[in-house]
Amino acid sequence: MQQASCFYHPTKQAVIDCSHCGRFLCALCDLDLGTSHICPVCLEKGKDKDNLIEQKQGCTRYDRIVL
Repeated sequence: MQQASCFYHPTKQAVIDCSHCGRFLCALCDLDLGTSHICPVCLEKGKDKDNLIEQKQGCTRYDRIVL
């Protein structure tokens, strides 16, 4: 069975998917927020909007498209 690779680092194995956009992340890209895991891009988008929950509602979940 083939393992998924990180969206940002294709040579690294994915360990989790972003709770907001669904992109697969390696350990380096995973930002653990306690109850959720997000990628650096979603963190930046959340900073721009001052609210990560608001950003979550309007994004595409890439993991659901693949599956």
